[in-house]
Amino acid sequence: EARQAAQTFNKMQRRIIEQMKQRSRMLGAVSHDLRTPLSRLKLRLEQIDDDKLQGQMRQDLDDMISMLDATLTYLHEQRTSEAPQWMDVQALIESMSENAQDQGADVQASGHCAPLQVQPMALRSCLNNLMDNALRYAGQALISLEDHREQLIVRVIDHGPGIAAEKREAVFEPFFRLEGSRNRNSGGVGLGLAVVKKIADEHGARIELSNRLDDGVVRGAQVSLSFATYPSVAS
Repeated sequence: EARQAAQTFNKMQRRIIEQMKQRSRMLGAVSHDLRTPLSRLKLRLEQIDDDKLQGQMRQDLDDMISMLDATLTYLHEQRTSEAPQWMDVQALIESMSENAQDQGADVQASGHCAPLQVQPMALRSCLNNLMDNALRYAGQALISLEDHREQLIVRVIDHGPGIAAEKREAVFEPFFRLEGSRNRNSGGVGLGLAVVKKIADEHGARIELSNRLDDGVVRGAQVSLSFATYPSVAS
């Protein structure tokens, strides 16, 4: 009976995994195929004489294309497996901060750490998403490093409105948005933190989202990533 139950469970697991892969393939195919008619619509907008209407429709099409791009990027991240390498995480964060400053963004970096074994492109994507999220909601970001004997803690800190406790798990779900309107400029697509969570899981890192408090008043939010020093990338 135990053997039969184990075989049934394994069969069910394989079917669930295949269904999830099929769902991702279908979503990716649909997202990819929609780009062609949307591009044609952008070209046909030039035939509309009403400048105001043309601008509104162009903005809507740009939003749709951006959402499709974000979806395809998310699905690509799910399928891609990158070999771990030793990387100077401190240099990466300092470089990201300097690049953001060159573009006029208020991003600061602090702290030091030894090289860490990571998936380089995935980690860059993870930190970029966290930095972009902080800039979108708070207008500034601080990326700090705390190098301990057994773990490296990377914190992305902002001075924004914070996040309600009941929503701190939901924000890591795909397509979940804290900002309820349909304006992507204020709320994004809702995939950034889902990508962050996936990359953290692949590295065996613990991720924690919390509010920064001062005398009981919310002064911002912070996302903490704790990487085991040896090794950092889960097999």
